[in-house]
Amino acid sequence: MKVQGYFVFDAHKGEGLTISHLRFGPTPIKAQYEISSDADYVAIHHLSYLHRLAENFMGPIKEGGVLLLNVPWVTPEALDKNLSPKLKKLIAEKKVKLWAIDARSIAAAVGLRQRINNIMQACFYKLSGVLPEEQALQVLKNDIASLYTSKGPKVLKMNYDGVDAALEAVTEIHYPESWLGATEAPVASDAAEVPAFVKNIQEKLAQELGDQLPVSAFPPGGIFPNGTCAYEKRGLAGTVPTWVPENCTQCNYCAMVCPHGVIRPFLLNRGELKGAPESLETVRAKGTPMNYSILVSTDDCTGCEVCVESCPDDALFMEDMQAVKGRGLGDAWEYAVAEVTKKRNPSGRDTVKGSQFE
Repeated sequence: MKVQGYFVFDAHKGEGLTISHLRFGPTPIKAQYEISSDADYVAIHHLSYLHRLAENFMGPIKEGGVLLLNVPWVTPEALDKNLSPKLKKLIAEKKVKLWAIDARSIAAAVGLRQRINNIMQACFYKLSGVLPEEQALQVLKNDIASLYTSKGPKVLKMNYDGVDAALEAVTEIHYPESWLGATEAPVASDAAEVPAFVKNIQEKLAQELGDQLPVSAFPPGGIFPNGTCAYEKRGLAGTVPTWVPENCTQCNYCAMVCPHGVIRPFLLNRGELKGAPESLETVRAKGTPMNYSILVSTDDCTGCEVCVESCPDDALFMEDMQAVKGRGLGDAWEYAVAEVTKKRNPSGRDTVKGSQFE
């Protein structure tokens, strides 16, 4: 069996997108370009890609091909509720064999945390048919042994357990015929509030449509205006930090170490506190007659856990992003960014704590 791979990457430094185009056959393959049609197997490994890019990935899949989704919803009812009408219609039109797995939950259960690579690879071997399943899985376990034996028996067992759990958990979804008639309700556009660069260039790049842009669409020199990442909102993290106010000593270490600036302290006066959403928790600020809060931009977080590891007070823990969003903490962040004004710094600006209020 011969294999040839063509890989597409984006330029983000953390949790960037990788698209792997793999071809298999009995003879050497020289095809250094993307697969644009007749794909037998397509897998979407990240929930964020499902919302942003799944419709793009449906283009190459052949009628009757296999589509695997890594999602927290593994029943027809849950998928019907959470998939977009457009994606459901595309799935039904192409008559794809739809499978689902919650790889993140499996990884967490066996101790692999966010590492889902071998779990998804086990699913690939089970569903793609590139090799007989038993032979393919033995090859995978041999590779795991060669890669992780030096890490010790505990790490080796976690990866073996992840593979075995994946084979049990991956579920075929028999979706209803009603998906063929799925329609999307019109959404009011707020495009007028979005800068032209974001609308015409950045949104295209986020949808992996940058190759369709002519050179003339870009500013001279290819310069990106400042502040455009505020519109990106990739929503990559499966888990995000949650603040425990009663444990916090207001040191601002978390904001200092965050590589993407998504966790920040806010000082609220009485008027701002009165207009705040219920989900915005505060405590009395030290050294000033105001209230203090730590808030997270969940859609910008990459789930790296640096803030949690750096917190000296156990005032942060990682929690499922969907649960966090369900409590309205995204609304709290948006309110604070839009309505909370900069205050006089209660600490020296050349200290860790004070620097994060600047």
